[in-house]
Amino acid sequence: MSVDVSLREVAEALNMTVEWDSEQSAISVTNEDETYYFKVGSNLVTTKYKKTVNMTSPAYINNGATYIPLNAVVDVFGLELAKSDVAYEISSVGQANIGVGKTIDELYILALENSESLKTAEKNVERYEITQEEAQDDLSSSPSGTGNGTQDATRLAAFQNYYSQGIGLEMAEITVESTKEQIYHDLLSVIESVHTETERLALLEESLEVAKVTVEQNKLKNELGLISDLEYETAKIEYQDTQNNLDMQVLTLDSKWIDLNEMVGYESTTRVNVSNDLRFEEYVEDDLEAHIRWAINKSPSILNLEKQIDLAKTGVRFYVFNAGGTPYDAEEIDVTLARINLEQAKKSP
Repeated sequence: MSVDVSLREVAEALNMTVEWDSEQSAISVTNEDETYYFKVGSNLVTTKYKKTVNMTSPAYINNGATYIPLNAVVDVFGLELAKSDVAYEISSVGQANIGVGKTIDELYILALENSESLKTAEKNVERYEITQEEAQDDLSSSPSGTGNGTQDATRLAAFQNYYSQGIGLEMAEITVESTKEQIYHDLLSVIESVHTETERLALLEESLEVAKVTVEQNKLKNELGLISDLEYETAKIEYQDTQNNLDMQVLTLDSKWIDLNEMVGYESTTRVNVSNDLRFEEYVEDDLEAHIRWAINKSPSILNLEKQIDLAKTGVRFYVFNAGGTPYDAEEIDVTLARINLEQAKKSP
């Protein structure tokens, strides 16, 4: 587990000055002997004497402050901190951000624990377990008649209620599983977004370096009379545009981190190192129709409609005549309507 701390507060605690260096497009930290350049989104730290140091994780911005790993204080500035010194540094720079190394499976468990929709689905299962047990008691205590009478109609109603509660329980359990699958899909999606936006930030940093070199070259060409003032000004504008895009990308990446943290229940400033590689398998075209059929048949709404057909059939199969209930022909129509609803659901997008 690593600790991230504010670069400015650490530097000032070490009597260093912190400034924005437009020429280097970096945050500069200077002491009597050296200047260190930190770039947001980059692990690499450079110095004015061209030395380079790799931090364990990239610098990033949160609430306007730049954060770096605490171990960079040792690696970059060459200091040796005892455990008591580390504790002192953390307390002196304010609330530290905890960077956590997790696997995707570990994050998935956290996302499950933090999901309100899953908690609701699981509570719904508990509810149907209670109502099904009550329906079973009602069925057990309902009287049996001669086959055509009010007692038989009462028992049929109790049986249909028990069957209906069983359908509800099965659908609730399926909803729990489908909710878990959706959470896993959403988790992979947001992790992939973090990776994508991080890569975009790195590309913009490279573009900014190119734009900086172009400005420097055009400045020299302009002084030599090789290009016009307009061309030189255009290069400077392009550099500033790239800088603005980079600043916006930092905010975009930060929003993706917040999405991930909200999903797993972390503080917004936490940055997670995911140890598992993401692998997305594409469906083979030959199997596409089979996959569509599988997805349709597994759909909770489709399964529910199939169960409704079975429930309607019980009204026909165990119909009680002379009990003053729904006409037999109407019960048969209910079966037909249930089948129509199922076919329409399968055809709808």
